[in-house]
Amino acid sequence: MPISEKKRASNLVWDSKNLKRMSLAMRVDLYDRMKAHVTEKGESANGFITSAIAEKLDREEQDE
Repeated sequence: MPISEKKRASNLVWDSKNLKRMSLAMRVDLYDRMKAHVTEKGESANGFITSAIAEKLDREEQDE
């Protein structure tokens, strides 16, 4: 079912206050591996990348 215009507008306001967007470039072979992995696991590419960044930051902050 499509979302209402009011909900869409509310989502855009929330996104603008809580999210930052960035462009990401990666080698084709790495992209293909990541895409196959997330498809197999039923994850989104965005969720996988965000989780991987958070895990690396957590590990490196613990090493400091």
